[in-house]
Amino acid sequence: MPREVVKGLRRISLDSIFAARWPFYFLVPLIFLLTHLRHNSHTNFDCEFCSDKAGYYMYLPATFHYGYEAAAYPQKFDIQHGSGFVLDTVNNKIVTKFTSGVALLQVPFYLVGAFIAETFSIDEQPYSRFYLIFMDIGLAFYCTMGLFFFKKWIEYYTSSRTGFIAMLVIFFSTHLYYYTLDENLMSHAYSFALMSGSLYAMKSWMNTNKQKYFVMFVSMVAVATLIRPTNILF
Repeated sequence: MPREVVKGLRRISLDSIFAARWPFYFLVPLIFLLTHLRHNSHTNFDCEFCSDKAGYYMYLPATFHYGYEAAAYPQKFDIQHGSGFVLDTVNNKIVTKFTSGVALLQVPFYLVGAFIAETFSIDEQPYSRFYLIFMDIGLAFYCTMGLFFFKKWIEYYTSSRTGFIAMLVIFFSTHLYYYTLDENLMSHAYSFALMSGSLYAMKSWMNTNKQKYFVMFVSMVAVATLIRPTNILF
């Protein structure tokens, strides 16, 4: 077979891989595995649900398990979790300065964990490592979604190969790597996913004038603003 033909076939094969969606299906379990291994080897002082992360997360246990009354929580429970929220015993309510956007995105994964715990009589409280597994799965999903949309947006301006390389650069050379594998209960990776999706949706809407992309854009910007109000400036 002529050398030029072989080179052409190799180029077509590589280009098809760079343009394909199937690598992202493997990215979700890979990110989950790396994040889970990271949490098992580095415990953040044995308190993953602490400080700011507890403030973002507290909506889920409060909505589905404990309620929003301070009396439902053990004494000094807020201090044990880094004061990411405050148990106002005077007014009998739980207070947090953080918005509910991250919790909203994690609802499906939290409910899966709660369903499994209920079905198999697993006695784990919502701030345990059992529920952290499902938060890790959720983060892996949203991070992958963000990388996918970022690549699709970049491909409006360049080739699939360049888009793939840019996606890797964004992940490994920015704080996204840290906020994915280590501090994945913070809001950063979720904001990245929604901002990437909004860029793709806006560009797609401008190019095709299809209403679904406008709805997608508005929805993602709305949730991103709920995660962190300053995201509206993006």
